[in-house]
Parts: sequence; C-alpha cells; structure tokens
Amino acid sequence: MTDHKRRLSAIEDKAGGAELPYLPLKQSLDDPLVYQDAAGNTYHESDFEVLGQRYNLIIIEYTHEWRGDGSEPIRLKWPDDD
Repeated sequence: MTDHKRRLSAIEDKAGGAELPYLPLKQSLDDPLVYQDAAGNTYHESDFEVLGQRYNLIIIEYTHEWRGDGSEPIRLKWPDDD
C-alpha cells in the first residue's frame, strides 16, 4: 500500500470508517446462474450475502428477452425499476 493510500485510509477510519469498495459481478451469457468479477472469479447468488458484507455489489444481469443475439442493446435496470 502506498503512503498516500495508507494516510487516506487512516483519515477515513478516523471519520467513521471507509466506504466499502465496489465489486461488479456480471452474469454469464452461457449460464444465467453464474456470475463473474473482472478477474474471472466465479460466484453464485448464494455468495451475494457474504460478499455484500465486504463489498458494495453491482450485479449486472441480462434480461430474459435479451441473451446476446445482437438484436437488442444491453439494458441495465435497478431492482426498484420492476
């Protein structure tokens, strides 16, 4: 950890703790039950609760109407948009 990051971390801790880092997980096109992070690590929905304690999760899922045939753009929505 660089000196800058160490000092910033100390300031955040004194201010009440650092905000959790973000972890985006993308749903697999081949298997809708599998999610991957940018490093290629594989997760399942059952892992979300434990991961949510260490990260702010961003879950990217494909809609049932679009699974990669190229005819429609990728649509992102928040859970409260249903």
